[in-house]
This record gives sequence, C-alpha cells and structure tokens, in this order.
Amino acid sequence: SYVCLCAVEEYASGCLTDANKLCANPAKAAIRLSEGSCAEAAAGTIGYFILHEVDVKCKHPYTYNEYEVYNLIKTLGFKHVDEHKLNQSDVDGKVLFGLTVEQAEHMGMSLGSARHLVDDLQQLFNPHVPVGDPDLKIHEPSTVSVAVIIHEIHDVDEIDFSFQTKFTVYFTWTDISMWVQCDEHGEDIEHGLCAFLWRPKPTWANAREVRIVDQRLQSFPKLSKALLEITVDGKFSARMSFHQFPNDYKDLDVEFWLSALAENRNELIFHPVVATFSDAIFGGGDFDALSGWNPTSIGISEAKHTVLELSDLATAATAADSKDPAKDQGAFVNLLNEIHGLQGGAGKGQSDTVNVVSRLKFTMRVGRTVRFYMLNYVLIVGTLTGMSWVVFVIPANQLSNRCTISLTLILALNVFQLIINDSTPKTNYLSPMHEFIISSTFFVVLSALQSVMVHIAYQRVAVKAAVVRRFRNVADANASARTMVVGTWSAKLDNLRRRRVSAAAADGDGNGNGAGQGGGGAAEGGAGVVTYDEEEAPASAPDTLDTTHRVNGFSEKSAKAPIAIKAGAAAPQQQRQQGEEEDTEEDDDDDEKDEDDFSKKPGAGGGSGEGDDKTRRVSLVDKIERWIAYRMDTVSVAGFPVAYTINMCYIFMVDHGRK
Repeated sequence: SYVCLCAVEEYASGCLTDANKLCANPAKAAIRLSEGSCAEAAAGTIGYFILHEVDVKCKHPYTYNEYEVYNLIKTLGFKHVDEHKLNQSDVDGKVLFGLTVEQAEHMGMSLGSARHLVDDLQQLFNPHVPVGDPDLKIHEPSTVSVAVIIHEIHDVDEIDFSFQTKFTVYFTWTDISMWVQCDEHGEDIEHGLCAFLWRPKPTWANAREVRIVDQRLQSFPKLSKALLEITVDGKFSARMSFHQFPNDYKDLDVEFWLSALAENRNELIFHPVVATFSDAIFGGGDFDALSGWNPTSIGISEAKHTVLELSDLATAATAADSKDPAKDQGAFVNLLNEIHGLQGGAGKGQSDTVNVVSRLKFTMRVGRTVRFYMLNYVLIVGTLTGMSWVVFVIPANQLSNRCTISLTLILALNVFQLIINDSTPKTNYLSPMHEFIISSTFFVVLSALQSVMVHIAYQRVAVKAAVVRRFRNVADANASARTMVVGTWSAKLDNLRRRRVSAAAADGDGNGNGAGQGGGGAAEGGAGVVTYDEEEAPASAPDTLDTTHRVNGFSEKSAKAPIAIKAGAAAPQQQRQQGEEEDTEEDDDDDEKDEDDFSKKPGAGGGSGEGDDKTRRVSLVDKIERWIAYRMDTVSVAGFPVAYTINMCYIFMVDHGRK
C-alpha cells in the first residue's frame, strides 16, 4: 500500500488513493485509519493525522526482511530490479538504510534509477516529529520538556560583549510511534537504530563558539518516551549596559530553537521548561567560582520566533523606493514579495506556520562584586584626592611644593582612569565610576589652581606691604636725622652759654659785687638775658633751631632736652634694623595695618571725587586679595572635603538611582 509511503512527496497521489480505499471499506482494510485521516484523504491533503498514523501503524522499513525490501522497491516504482541479484546481495532493512548508488547499480539498476532510489529511501527513513497524542483526535503540537543546569560561568568579557558558560540541557518527549531501543553516547547516536529515533537538534542563536562536550540518547519504547542529554561549553554574545557601573547586573542569555523548519511551533513546542544553577557554581567555603561576579538568579522562558520574516525584509528593501512605487524594485525585492505571497497568500497564518518555531531562552543574572571596586578603586582614588588637600597647610609662598603634590596626584589618578577605560567598552555616556574618577581629578586640579591663586594674591599683598614699610622706614629715618641735628646744635649752644657765663665771671672786678652779680645771675636761673657775639654763633645752624635762644641760663627742662632727644634718636634706627632683619617673617596683622595706613595716606588715593571712588575700588580689591592670601586656605581645608563628599553621594546615590 502507498499509505506507508505518504512521507515521500512523489507518492502523495498514490497515498491519497489508497487512504480513500481504506476509509471506504474499513472492515476489510489492513490498516484502520482514524476519522481525522479519512477526512484529510477525502479533502485531498496529506496532513498531521495521515502522517502520524502512518508512523504508528506502518512497519518501519528498517525491520524489513529481504522479501519485504524487494516489495518496497517495487512499490516505489522501480520495476526493473533484478530479483535474483537482490536476493544474492542479501539486502534487508538494515542494509537498505545505508544503501549507496554503487550498491544499487550492483543490484542491476541503472545510474538514474539508483540515484532516485537512494533519494526516496532518505526521505522515507527520515524521522518525523514525535506524536504525543495517542488518540490522534485533537490537533495539538507535541511537547518537549526541557531542563537546564548551569555548571560554570566564566570569562565575562565586557569589551567583547560575550561570556563563556558550560551547561547541560535535558530534553524529554513522548512518541507513541517509537519502536527503537537506544542507549548511546557521543557520535554513536548518529548510527544504528538510534539514527531512526527523532531527537531535538538545537540551533544556538547567539553562540559564537559551541563545543558539544558530551551527549547521550536513551529511548524506552514500552513507555513511548525518550531522553536526550547534551552538555555544551560555548561562548555566547550578550547585551550589556554600563549606566550603573560598578554597582550593576548583567543578564547573560542563551537562546536556541530546533534546526528543522518543518518542526514549527504548530507541531512542536517546548513545555514545560525549568533551569537552575548547580551547587558548584556558587563555590562555597574558601573557593570562588566566578571571577568578578556573583550569580544571583536564573530564568527560562519559551516564545515563538520567526526564522525568516520575509515581509519585514521586503519592507526594508523597498523603503528607499517608497516614493516611486512604479519604479522597478530589483530582483531581490521581487523575489521576497513572491515568496511571501506563496507562503502567506492573502493572509499571514500560513507564513507563521512555516517560519515560526518554538524558541527557548534561559537568562543567568550575575551581579558585579562591588566590594572589589570600592576597596581597590573608590577608596584609593578618594584617599589620593584627600591627600591633595595637604597643600592648604603649606605656606602660600611655597608654590613649587604645593604644585608638585597636586601634579603627582593628578598623574596617579590618570593611571586609575586608564585602568578603568581598558576594562570597560567605549560608550557615549559616563558610568558612575568614570564620573567619580573624573570629578576626583577635577578636585585635585582645582586645589592646584587654588594654590596658584593664593600664591599670586600673597605676592601682591607682600609687595604692597614692602612698599608701605619702605615709606615708613624713610619717614622714620628723616625724623631721626632731624632729631640728631637738633640735639647736636642744642649741645653746642649749651656749651657756648657756659663759656660766656664763665668769661663774664672771670672778667669782673674781683670784688663781692662782681661775684654777687655773678652768683645772683647764676641763682636767678635764667632771669636775665645772655647775649653772645654774632661771630661766636654757629655758622650753619639748622632751620629748625631758634638762633635767638638767648637766656641767662637753661632751666632743668632745657638742660635735659638734648639728652632726651639723643636717647630717642637711637630708637628709630633700632626699629629700622629690626624691621630689616625680620622682613620675611613679619606678622600678618602688621602687614594689614601697614596697608591700611598706606591706603589712608593723602597721596595714595588722591583728592576727592573720582579719586575717592578709585580709592574705594582699590581698597575693595586689597581686601579681596588679603582674604585670598590669608583666609582662603583655611576655608578650603573645610570646604573641599564637604564638596567632595556631596559629589560622591550624588554620583553613587542620586545619579546612580536615576540611571
């Protein structure tokens, strides 16, 4: 009967004819067909019911003897087979399964007939989708149960957007047409009876490299069940995002579906599906199973997948020519439209039936070991940034020392930035870690700029203070000079007075009257007037002295005045010498007082009007410069840590949560 050859397309008409005969007289039929098969035969289509009922009720050619093989070849339409040579060749079902063109020619067949026979046998022996419904009454897809166990995850490459994993997939299914007893490992499942047993052949969608470590196929015909175990070690691509680096997670996906397009989702579906981690992947004790990451969860899901969406391809190909529909769209676009019309017809249902398969995806979520980055990057970068604030306690005039520290720390931070850039891909956005290192570098650069600004302000203040001291020292020197001249000429006048008094006493008549007059004059202590000749007066008395200093005698105050003046004359010189010795270590308050005095001098600001406005502007600038020179370091010691802490909180909390 051609009913058992319904799987071969060339014998479709004979299959339908014999199926209608069997359905017309079911009492005498060698094969009793179900109502669904009879309905398909009456409609002239070879569908689900006929094919699967043939698999269940027809004897498999692999079990044929020599006579049944001869009848099969004759039934396939090869009338010129030499039965004698066929019997001499002892060709049974097992030999027929591996028949080659040369062997068929040896049986007396022509080259063309031999090739056609081999092709027909390959179609006949090709295993079909398993039949899970024993009653064949409801047209439902067969189900394949899937269980996944993850053994290893390693080499999560963020530059290459890939990862490597080792896992085992267990496929379990039911097939009421199962007749093969199979229990083989490795490549042996491709030979012998196991070759006639249908098994899933997954296509790894996102795999870059796949190596089948081991596989085992077991079948149980009495239970109509089979089990396929595949252990895979491969490299798979992954979609990654770094918006929350280093406190981020990665979803590592593995996707696959069955390779044969005939096994579409209307005939075969993955259900139920489960996935889990093995105990070894979590390490345990003192062992680490995954470098830089911690497995957190795993999920698995089934969905339909369109293997080739012709309508989308045609739409994309014709997008450029959408403005001119009459324009020739090319052979490729026309071919896509014709294929889409053949598959989908007026609707889309048939296209979905042909192109849509059951896709399985299991996702492993791993979280980055944040502690590693916090201890080795964030902590060290924060410490280096904090060390840059040491420059605020170094004297402002030591600019080289302050800038050396800042520049050294900037180079150290650049090293960390290069390490992070090498371990992460080049993205068009900044991750929190990149923002943190860049902001830390900015804070160190800002401390260097602050040192330069403070140094410049300190120099300006020091120059102005030096000018004030110079004017003050010059004024003190002038006053000292005047005091010394006054004291010198006062002493000369005093000596001259004494000589005149002594001469007057010596030139007297020597009697008591003269002595009395001299004593009286002396006793009066300045009651009379002492005169001296013009020629005895000082030749060049200073303008500040009173050349008419004519008194009979100096009072006690007048006598002591030159001594007091002489004593005060040395004080300005000592102050000037002490100021010159301590010029580089002067007190900041004295400098400010000097500048205040300098700004108050009449010549510093000019007169009134525009000069007063200029004086006020200069005074404001002086105050700002003094604040920068003497107060900015103190403010920076407290302000920089506060601003840096706020920056860290924003990057790792506010901005991280927003992303």
